[in-house]
Amino acid sequence: MTNGIAFMTQATKGQKFNPKILLPAAGCLTVLAIFAGSQVKAYGDSDGVGVEAPLGSNITNSPDDIVRFVPDNLFAVDFVTAQLGWVAGYYGTLLKTEDAGLTWSYLPLPYNELVRRVEFVDYATGWAITHSGKILKSTDGGGTWEIQFEMPGINLRDIFFINVQEGWVVGHEATILHTTDGGLTWAEQELENYQGRDLPRLSGIAGSRSGALVLVGEFGTIAISKDAGELWQIVSPENLTATFTDIAFIDDDRAIATALGGIIARIEFSAPAADVDPANDAHASGPLVEVEVVKLEQAGHLFSVEAVTHDDALVAGVGDIFQIDWSGDIKPLECAESEGPNTWYGGIARRPETSSFVAVGGAGAVIDFESPAGTCARLVRW
Repeated sequence: MTNGIAFMTQATKGQKFNPKILLPAAGCLTVLAIFAGSQVKAYGDSDGVGVEAPLGSNITNSPDDIVRFVPDNLFAVDFVTAQLGWVAGYYGTLLKTEDAGLTWSYLPLPYNELVRRVEFVDYATGWAITHSGKILKSTDGGGTWEIQFEMPGINLRDIFFINVQEGWVVGHEATILHTTDGGLTWAEQELENYQGRDLPRLSGIAGSRSGALVLVGEFGTIAISKDAGELWQIVSPENLTATFTDIAFIDDDRAIATALGGIIARIEFSAPAADVDPANDAHASGPLVEVEVVKLEQAGHLFSVEAVTHDDALVAGVGDIFQIDWSGDIKPLECAESEGPNTWYGGIARRPETSSFVAVGGAGAVIDFESPAGTCARLVRW
């Protein structure tokens, strides 16, 4: 018994753990019990007689019956159809839904690490990256995972695949890894013209349908490639010091990057001038790039961005989620499920073929947002 609250367990060998909470006070349930996939019951009434009140988690246990006692902070979210998606975060936590978030399966990775991002290319094949430098692959929709590559001590921050064979991973110490064989082998790539004293932590990478690649990171780093990463050129404006956290293309020629301090960068590609001779300029045939940096006064630190249309995007971070268009207009998407300024979202992704976006963040938040309606709903009940 602690502060008038007794925790009881009923379990014998072969049975699932079935915790209960005993409340001596009448009519006031002030304790939030959070058990992933377990059967949780609250007891308490005016006569001290146990009355069951299921808290209604929509998470089922993992095959080995591991139970999480707290909702883990989440950073990763990916959907390959409107129904099928995954979210992940601290302690190797991975949740999978096959019904658009109505129910979830708890499928923890075999490593007690922070999963920064997950990327699936179909219903079965996907990758996860961790803060300790692991690249893991699943070929059964997240049920099992194997390490494909490891860089001990390197925090890996983002992953981008264009198909089941070719993809990139970026992370700290200017790490850029590239595979063309589904992750069997990974080759290191380098920033061509980086002049800083310390190597930047790279946090975001994205590609357009036209084949352009952009990555971003700290010290204002913005780099582009037009040849699958054989050459990565820094295109950041001079004296740009923003710590970029993510990037997304909104069409073939324009991308938006997020940064700490409520900063975004609008990045636009254009064709080289007609009078430039590529034979005399090795880079002239590549895209020219214009970068405009804007401070969003309404926003705190920004951690993730996802395209909405060819003219706007959703950005997420500390506090609200915002919808911004290319001109800079910003609209907060208020949500009753959010907890105000203490809320933070570490990742956001679209559910394909819908106007719905799923954001994940602190204290196990998994929120579905409808754009442009601005309505929202909590998807995971821990």
